[in-house]
Amino acid sequence: MKYGFFRNYKPVLDNEPFRVFEKMEDYRGWADENLPRCLGYKLVENKILKEIGKQEE
Repeated sequence: MKYGFFRNYKPVLDNEPFRVFEKMEDYRGWADENLPRCLGYKLVENKILKEIGKQEE
């Protein structure tokens, strides 16, 4: 295997050749609802950010 690269199937992302969104916010919402967490596309909830801020104070 030259260079050691291989194709890795990514669920949902590889099912369509492309997707078009009007705004980045639309894409982020779609990604949060549809993509598996293992791909790293989940939004951080404001609740969690507030808790982290309280712990640092």
